[in-house]
Amino acid sequence: MKDKKRRFEFFNITDSSNTQRHLEKMARQGWLIESVSSFGWTYRKIEPKKLKFSITYYPKASAFDPHPSEDQQTLIDFCRRTGCMQACTVGQAQIFYNENPNPIPIETDPAIELENIHASAKRSLIPSNVAIMAILMLNVWTHYRLYRTNPLQSLASNDIFIILFILLLGVFSAVKSLADYFSWYKKAKENLDSGRLPAMKDTAVYNKITLAIIGVVFAAYLVTKFVSSDGVSIRAVIGMLIYTVAILTALPAIQKQLKKENASKNTNRIITIGFGIVLNVSMVVIVVMFIIAASSQGMLTGEETYTHNGAVFTLYNDDMPIILEDFGIQATENYTKRNEHQSSVLLEYSECRQSPRFDRENYRNLPQLEYTLIKVKADFLYDFCLKTIMDDRQDILPGEGEEYRRMYQTTDPAPWGANGAWQLMDSTDSFAGWYLVCYDDYILEIKCDAGFDTGAMAAIGRKLAG
Repeated sequence: MKDKKRRFEFFNITDSSNTQRHLEKMARQGWLIESVSSFGWTYRKIEPKKLKFSITYYPKASAFDPHPSEDQQTLIDFCRRTGCMQACTVGQAQIFYNENPNPIPIETDPAIELENIHASAKRSLIPSNVAIMAILMLNVWTHYRLYRTNPLQSLASNDIFIILFILLLGVFSAVKSLADYFSWYKKAKENLDSGRLPAMKDTAVYNKITLAIIGVVFAAYLVTKFVSSDGVSIRAVIGMLIYTVAILTALPAIQKQLKKENASKNTNRIITIGFGIVLNVSMVVIVVMFIIAASSQGMLTGEETYTHNGAVFTLYNDDMPIILEDFGIQATENYTKRNEHQSSVLLEYSECRQSPRFDRENYRNLPQLEYTLIKVKADFLYDFCLKTIMDDRQDILPGEGEEYRRMYQTTDPAPWGANGAWQLMDSTDSFAGWYLVCYDDYILEIKCDAGFDTGAMAAIGRKLAG
């Protein structure tokens, strides 16, 4: 039979009353708390007993301390004389147990107890939640800036929705944790005359639900990647999981080893945090270098590559809904077809390009096709998508002696079989072969330097008009 058990618990260690009841329940089942770490709470097997647990707080304690300070050891010795044995420490929290059903309480003055709890919270609970909020909100801001740069691609990415959901859920949880604590602290200060501190709100159920939601969302994300055979994303996710586990394993191990070596608190903190920073920076550098190298060799896409003037280029052969062959142009050989496709519950976004290889003779004079195709799944976004494309393409630039204008002007949609059509114009002339076309569900911005005849327009219309 195992003499150790590790469980993921969902109690806030500052919540002494609910944590004590849980530990007493575990002791009645024959399990005594031994340690608390990032990988869960560890219990050791004992004879089932009715133990009384007490949690007291020593604000000056630190997870980096090599051994208890003199004052902390005095507290431990005092508790031992009253029959209270130390089970473990979790930061500033000191967990004791007693076999006496009516033990002498460790904390006898609620005002001092509240002062110690609040001092401990100011060293751990409050700064950690503030730091979490700051980091998560920085990530939210980064994604907002990406959205501002290219809103349509952002709206077409389920990945971004999933990431933002998890980030905002994390921010909400951190805010809730602080709000719950300060609400309890205010209530405790107001009721000190009662002789005991009130119990904190039990957050175990909320924490379980939150973790379950994150797990379901993350599992759904992985399923979509496997179904779509997106090997790059799958490898990225697996890599991040391995990296996260490595961090969670390495840093506590270093911290524990330094404590065994009797390193001072400050030395332990500097080395552990410094190693964490170096590990993170190194990983970012390695990932960036790998992406650059792998992309140039076609490793991320699985496509073939070719070399021209000493540079390596990927030879894409993606499926494209509209190709040069629709224009009567044979471009199957020595051409590369790239379709950067994204899809969400709101939009499908495809950025396509069919162009000659750089190593083809006179490649600059050969026709090429570029377009952005958007399938609008949410009708309320249709006008927004159309306006975004127009605003992005149209501009007014200062010229020498006169103003330079570039804008879409209405043209006949009938040849396209479309609901609306526009051609890009500047102050003096039109941009040959650059159109914006609207269908019921699709918006197409397309450019072909070979131009468009009515046959090509009709062929595109048959594909998109449904």
